[in-house]
Amino acid sequence: MKGGVGIDSQPIIIPLVNKTPSSLSTLSALTSIAAIGLATFACWNSYAHSRSIPLPTAESPKLPSSGDVSSGEAVAPKQVSLESSVTFPKIQFAADKVGMEAEAFRVAEALMSKRPNDPKAIHVAALCNSQLHKTTEAQKLWLKCIELSPKTETFYLNVAANALYRGETELALETLQKAMANGLDSADITHHIGLALSKLGEDEKAVEVLKKAVQKQPALAGHWMLLGQSELKLNRLEDAKASLNKAVELGVRNRAVYLALLNTSVRLGDKVAAGVYREKIEESGDQSVSDGREHFRANSEKDAKRVLVTVLGEASVVYRDVNMLESAEHTALRLLALEPNNYGTCVFLSELYRSRGMQAEELAARQRMLEINPSDLVNHLQAARILSDAGYPKRCEAAIKIVTTLAPDRALGYAAMAEFLVSQGLFKRAKWYAEQALERERSPGGLKLLETILKASSQEAEAK
Repeated sequence: MKGGVGIDSQPIIIPLVNKTPSSLSTLSALTSIAAIGLATFACWNSYAHSRSIPLPTAESPKLPSSGDVSSGEAVAPKQVSLESSVTFPKIQFAADKVGMEAEAFRVAEALMSKRPNDPKAIHVAALCNSQLHKTTEAQKLWLKCIELSPKTETFYLNVAANALYRGETELALETLQKAMANGLDSADITHHIGLALSKLGEDEKAVEVLKKAVQKQPALAGHWMLLGQSELKLNRLEDAKASLNKAVELGVRNRAVYLALLNTSVRLGDKVAAGVYREKIEESGDQSVSDGREHFRANSEKDAKRVLVTVLGEASVVYRDVNMLESAEHTALRLLALEPNNYGTCVFLSELYRSRGMQAEELAARQRMLEINPSDLVNHLQAARILSDAGYPKRCEAAIKIVTTLAPDRALGYAAMAEFLVSQGLFKRAKWYAEQALERERSPGGLKLLETILKASSQEAEAK
């Protein structure tokens, strides 16, 4: 589920944005490595089409003529300085609970003061208040978000989740029904309506609503668990057993589902199943032994850090989206001081720097990403792209060679190297890499690349 309710059927506040960008298409990264010829772009567009992956279509400089063919060194382009103005934190900054909570409020309030009528900015403040248990203020802020942006589902869900947490079930149900009246009839909305109805004791209506939810999205475990709990309350034991087992099948492994299944088994007279669920309940118990005060302090600091990291991540995206790039950078770097290995934030910064044409800083971000995850082949190629664009062909070649070293059985690195060598006019070497790529993954695009290389090398007969 995209958010809203956990697999234990409890309401969960939903962040508005995901601060961990999805990984880039490998071929999209590959075709951006160097300024290559239009013919080569065409062949890789064909290759991508055969794999249904979108690629850039911008026209590139012409390929070198056959007179430039060489197996030796290409003429080095003018170099751009890659001295970065950014140093990425690598050691976690120590902070106490009170300090982190105070900072979370400062960040949220600063954002809202700069964007007082921006529902996304107000949402960050609401999220901060909610997670730090100031639920009354959070409720006011999310209701304001709904006024400003009545078509944003997240705001309704968060008002409902916050209201359910506060015991204001009628408000939750009213808000969700208002969302549906505005055309927001998603599985999340339906689920929360079922949850609210169940809490109000209207289990017949809850089951009716939740059956529609599982029909819409049958792979969501939370739907099945809540449906099973509601059916159990109505004494529909066989239906409850089936729904709860479906939740377990889809990944639910918590105490609540085992308690419900134990209850169902006992009432059905299934002693064997009841014994199994008793054991699972015991296994799910907290077996840790530690000083209680220390455990509470550690958990409290962990929670405060989680809230601050969430607020910083959300705020950085809002700043970026409204083109307040200095604030976006500063906020994201602050997050990395708390979580130096937060890969998603490094990705966020690399894309921010790329959008501003800051090659040195983007390279620094990608190098930090490679320190965190050295096996990210696409990121090696993205680093190679920067080195090529900045006029460092040797370093670019070295970055691509790492990909062939880490994944010798995949075509990706060989194809990238062939493309790069074509851009340098080194067709003899490019031919070898193109052939290696085709040995590993034969495709129309790869064949077209090899044909392009052979024609540029005046090997017309072999090209045909």
